[in-house]
Amino acid sequence: MKLFKFSMVAICLFVLGTTGAFAQDFGFDDFAEEESASPALVWSGKGGLDIRGWIDTKNGYSSLSDIGDNTKMEYLPYLNLGINYSGSFSDFEAKTKFNKWSLGDYKWDMLDELTARLYAGNWVIEGGKMRLVWGKGDKLHILDNLNANDYTDFLIPDYIDRRISEPMLHIVYSAPTAASVRIEGVYTPMMTADRFASDGQWVPYSVSHLTDTVKEAVMYNAKADFAAGNIESALSALSFDSDSLYEDTASLKYGQAGLRITGTVGKVDLGASYYYGHYKQPSANMEKYALSAREIAILQSQASAGDENAGNALKTARYSYPSLDYDRLQVFGVEAATVLWKLNLRAEAAYNMTDDFSGDDPWVHNNSIAWLCGFDIDLPFSNLNFNIQETGTVVLKSGEIRGLFEEYDVDYDNDGHYTNNKIVINLSDSYLHEKLTAEISAVVGIENKEVLIMPKLNYNIRDGFNVVLRGAYLHSDDSDGEFYNFTAYKDGSSVKTKDKAFVQLAVRYDF
Repeated sequence: MKLFKFSMVAICLFVLGTTGAFAQDFGFDDFAEEESASPALVWSGKGGLDIRGWIDTKNGYSSLSDIGDNTKMEYLPYLNLGINYSGSFSDFEAKTKFNKWSLGDYKWDMLDELTARLYAGNWVIEGGKMRLVWGKGDKLHILDNLNANDYTDFLIPDYIDRRISEPMLHIVYSAPTAASVRIEGVYTPMMTADRFASDGQWVPYSVSHLTDTVKEAVMYNAKADFAAGNIESALSALSFDSDSLYEDTASLKYGQAGLRITGTVGKVDLGASYYYGHYKQPSANMEKYALSAREIAILQSQASAGDENAGNALKTARYSYPSLDYDRLQVFGVEAATVLWKLNLRAEAAYNMTDDFSGDDPWVHNNSIAWLCGFDIDLPFSNLNFNIQETGTVVLKSGEIRGLFEEYDVDYDNDGHYTNNKIVINLSDSYLHEKLTAEISAVVGIENKEVLIMPKLNYNIRDGFNVVLRGAYLHSDDSDGEFYNFTAYKDGSSVKTKDKAFVQLAVRYDF
């Protein structure tokens, strides 16, 4: 026991004796002589109410009463609070978010972000529930893969606000060189999948279609089991939950990691990055379902023609259910930004690598190449700023799937166009000493002929009190379009599309 006590004292003395050297090596001043100034605690936040009226784009309006009857209203109150506490060598920040979704299905979102950060000379070490943005794009990226997207309110929130924070450890080393080299490493022990609305205007068609497909299969199996007298099997079929098809991504299997190096050469900011993780949206493996569906269809046709053997076989035939998985993904990326004349230029490029190099696995995404390029410029009148970016992807080894599984291929394009290009435009201005800001954003899909237009006016009346008027119009009628998911709906046995549009009035207070 005495030896143990002596050892502990010796260890403590050694640690105390070496702390100063450790601190100096990592850029700290003497801990014992730390500044006595009290750290600052800063509060911030915003809160408000959005009142949104959905325009009836299907039937239109022929009278004033139609406006009252056919304009669906919703209100979206919210409150965001943040605190920041800064010490001499560290700081801490946390943000909370209270709205329809965080108080409903996604209660973890009430703690929006939480970050503890340590400054150690050329090193910065931070961890918590965080958002991390990679890439040189302006609110549009192809290299920003660590955080998932929240599409419960489509693309209406700003880019950073619709990113879902993730538990992660982030380490940054800034090399003391003229090129301002910065090396980042990040690790997350799990993955959050992209999030979609479960009700309301923004429920994706692909999600509802998959749910309906499974429900129909479940009901067929249950009826067949009841008819065969297999009551227990029938009850088991009816208890099937389509949510069980989705993998639980809160596991080490879905951990993510990344490495990024950025620096400056002359007037050009350059970067290269590597991401290891998974796609944030699941791929549906429909093989067993497609085979069982074909078998049942053949047997039904034969039985209708009087084939007794087919009728007997039909009694035991059952649908198999699809399975969902998140494809493994590695992204090798480069990025650049510079100023040329009055143009702020930016670009990103990525090679997205999955396990399907040959393109012959219909249940896994093919490898692909993605890019982004654009610029913004301050125009020589008013405070007008014009921003345009083009982003696109090309699927490699496309069109390799033929036969029964072709239309189920996760990369399948009905028109055979395995490129997807979009132009994103933003025009903004400010007036009245920047009290009034106006902007209009537009997204135009080239191959799939889809468009999204979002105008917005923000008037800061006094202090932090703002009145906001905004709207949105969405058109997409090509089944291969990225926005088709949000305009398509089932009408009996056919699929139709309906443009989406709303006008929104809001009050917001920033503090």
